[in-house]
Amino acid sequence: MKSEYRWLVESILSCRQKLKEAKAIQRDAQEKLTQADGFVIYQEASLRENERKLAEIEAVLFGSEAQAPR
Repeated sequence: MKSEYRWLVESILSCRQKLKEAKAIQRDAQEKLTQADGFVIYQEASLRENERKLAEIEAVLFGSEAQAPR
């Protein structure tokens, strides 16, 4: 009976420590995911803006070239 009690107490202590470590890993992962989400949002916005500017420049350049031969 005492050995089973001791084993259960040690098992509970071990599980608590492992749970604490798992929660720390989870917290770090959530922080990294939040950072990654922000980075993706920023890069998507930057890409859209650059594509919009490129389209404007192309319209001016190719629009002028299309009208020049006339």
